[in-house]
Amino acid sequence: MLNYAGADLSHVLLADTHNHTLPCRYIMNPPGVNATIHQHIGLGEGEVDFDALFQALREMDFANRTFKVGGEAIITTSLFGYPEKMSVQAVETRERIERELLGR
Repeated sequence: MLNYAGADLSHVLLADTHNHTLPCRYIMNPPGVNATIHQHIGLGEGEVDFDALFQALREMDFANRTFKVGGEAIITTSLFGYPEKMSVQAVETRERIERELLGR
């Protein structure tokens, strides 16, 4: 998907997911639907390969892009599934993004 977007990719929203077909985590309608569940869980708690994602973004030089309209590239995350974890997960996520894409 990242390669398809190519040079037009300007905004990435990070979110981890679960494959509902593994150990019956969810009841889905219709039964047997091939889907992933968007959970707003912390990076690395689900099944997304974030090492591969960040590697692809580095190869695209995503962090250094600028656009005529909209300015700099944007990467965001949305963590609200577990408010009791927010004070730790938000910091860990920001630090990982900075480490992976900005070399901090």
